Amino acid sequence: MRRWVGLAAMAVLAAAGAARAADGAQIANWWRGYEVAPTAKTPDGRKLRFYCQGNAGPVVILESGLGSGAWTWRTIQPDMAKSTRVCSYDRAGYGGSDEAKDARDVDALAADLAVVVRAVGGGRPVILMGHSLGGPIVRQFAYHHPKLVAGVVLVDPSGDNQIERFGAVIPKFKEGQEAAYAPVKACQAATEKGPIPEGTGDYARCVGPPPADMPADLAHFHVTYNQTPAHNRAILAELQNALSPKSVQEAAAARRPLGDVPFIVLTAGKPQANPGFTAADTANATRVWREMHWEMTSLSTQGRRRFADGSGHYIHVDRPQVVLDALNDVLAEARGR
Repeated sequence: MRRWVGLAAMAVLAAAGAARAADGAQIANWWRGYEVAPTAKTPDGRKLRFYCQGNAGPVVILESGLGSGAWTWRTIQPDMAKSTRVCSYDRAGYGGSDEAKDARDVDALAADLAVVVRAVGGGRPVILMGHSLGGPIVRQFAYHHPKLVAGVVLVDPSGDNQIERFGAVIPKFKEGQEAAYAPVKACQAATEKGPIPEGTGDYARCVGPPPADMPADLAHFHVTYNQTPAHNRAILAELQNALSPKSVQEAAAARRPLGDVPFIVLTAGKPQANPGFTAADTANATRVWREMHWEMTSLSTQGRRRFADGSGHYIHVDRPQVVLDALNDVLAEARGR
């Protein structure tokens, strides 16, 4: 299964790294547990796959970034689970979850998150961790269900109205976005024609080898998943809807203070340098990105931001201890209430 990184623009897609926090046996066990994990049913009858590890509480729910399913957390979820019960899940159209037919605006995405919260939270408040696009989804859920939120950790999250804010300081930003959709569109078109023959360029681009840490006997899941167009449709639906003007309006309408809920925003230390950016574009993108993160801390009286020095967008891959420390701090605060 591919892991894609939505950078500052949430539009430039690139292969993620393979740094590890958990050891090989833990990751292999993660894959085996994930492949047979249960599902939660949405009101319209779709199934969302979720995978939980650990015990104790409060439960932590992990919301992935653009293009990533539950597997993006596999190198860190086992270590998180040493402290409490932690659940990752696949959004609609990813991994083991059914595809959605509606527009994937932020309210729709937050509604699916609510299904998972009900399935694993037992009606008690949960801690939410969202990476990248997962940030707006987590925030939207928190606005709608503040009493079900015991704490929040945002991992290099996308911001409010960011498409317009980047477009205001980066020339031809929107044109670059559309160009960045091209690889996903190409793979969608290729898979809709049927299975892609192995050894072809399309196979290398759209399927590729399985993750190095995936047990060999499970590699067929990777191939089957990447040979179907559903996940490419899901990525495109989120690209086109999750940060759209409609979603911006939904977020603005729902936004509310979250009181004194424990709240940490983690910011990547490396600049937001996307392909095609000039040096000035990178500087402007980085400034806007970090401004948005500061703004998010105002949602809670306990809001604060931390830098992950030397980390790129995938902080939980590049600097897993920074993420673990933030989670443990939020857990301690939530348990102390």
